[in-house]
Parts: sequence; structure tokens; C-alpha cells
Amino acid sequence: MPEVIQLDWDSNFFGIKTGKCILTNDTLGQLESTLSQAKENGYGLIYLFTPGDMLLPESLLVRLNGKLVDHKVTFFCNNLNIIDTVKTNTVEEYLDTHPEESLIELALISGQYSRFRVDDNFMPGKFEQLYKTWISRSVSKDVADTVYIVRIQNNISGMMTVKWDTSKAIIGLVGVLKEAQGNSLGTLLVNKLKEESQKRGIQQIEVASQKENDGACRFYIKNGFNEISLKKVYHFWLR
Repeated sequence: MPEVIQLDWDSNFFGIKTGKCILTNDTLGQLESTLSQAKENGYGLIYLFTPGDMLLPESLLVRLNGKLVDHKVTFFCNNLNIIDTVKTNTVEEYLDTHPEESLIELALISGQYSRFRVDDNFMPGKFEQLYKTWISRSVSKDVADTVYIVRIQNNISGMMTVKWDTSKAIIGLVGVLKEAQGNSLGTLLVNKLKEESQKRGIQQIEVASQKENDGACRFYIKNGFNEISLKKVYHFWLR
């Protein structure tokens, strides 16, 4: 039977016992019993991850109160050559431990395709609270190590959060103000990350996005990233 792993942070944040589970074609027949057992164990919400080519029948989702909320695509870049010659000298590191309002706005922009926004079963305001918490924990270096920003006329118009692993850089949040789009700020931030990665001896960058976010996917491919995996994400509400 697929294992359900409890997610303590999510459980505390959403006020409902939350877990995650990975399902394969071999274990599809055990989904209903897995969810039933989880409900008996007090779970109210399960994040279910399946291979990208696996689609759960709509009739099953209706019966088990499930919803397809994300096509999670992971991109990988191991060629850190600068493709676009956009200069990076205007990129700076955000050093304050509290986010400015513009950073919070950018965090919300970065989550516009988030499954936590797509799924209307969450309490109103929870998506906004989640991403405000995420950027706050990023600038305090709890869930990120570096926050890069670009200012236009002294206003933060683009940002990227980064976690440095031993072998790769992992991009978290990325956002550019709508009125600043078209100014290559996203490429600026990626180029800065490539430069810093090379200085640190890191040759790989990883980022996850949503397949529905076509603009972001095309952006990463344009900047030398390759898609390496695709997963479907379902939310099952055990009420």
C-alpha cells in the first residue's frame, strides 16, 4: 500500500492534518484503501503525486473528493553559459530580514498558478498567507539562502529566491512586476544565478514550475533549461 507521510508544517499552517503520497500504476488499485486508512488516522488532506502520463478517472475523483490541481514540471540546467548578454550588475542581494511590500507583491505574483490558489477548498486568504509566509521565511534565510532583486527607479521590480545545495542551486520563488515585464528582468536574475553558481563551483540549477504557466516554461527553456520530469498533483479532501 502507498505510504502516507505526514507533513507537520502544512498541518499546522492549514489547521488540518495533511500528508503526501506517491502513487504509481502498480499501486493505483490501492488508492481507495490508502485514503480510507488515512482518514481513519485523522488526515483531512492528502497531496497525491503521480507520473505525468498517469490520469486518474474523473469518476474516481468525484467519488473520493479529489481534484487535479497541478502539472508539476521540473527543469534542470547544467550548462551555465550565459545565453543572453543582459548585464547582471543591476542585480543585488536583498539583505533585510523583513520583506518590503513590493517583495510580498512579487511573491504573490510568483504563485499565480500555484495549486494552493487553484484549489478553492482552502479557506479564503490562505494562498496569500502562505506566500507571504514563504517570502518572509526566505528573507530570514529559513527556507532560502539568497534573495536576488532588481530595482527600477528604486522600486523592487523583480526577485528570485535561491537555496544552495552542495551540488546544485534550487530556485524557489521568481516574480516580475507586470509593468516591468519585457525588460529582461527574469533573464537578468537567471544570469546572476549562473554567475554566482560558477563562483561557488556549482554546475547545476533546478527549478519547478507549473505546466499551465506556459510563459514561465518557455522562459526557462529559452535560458538553457531542460524539462527533466513531469508529475501530476492531486488534492484529496477526506471529509
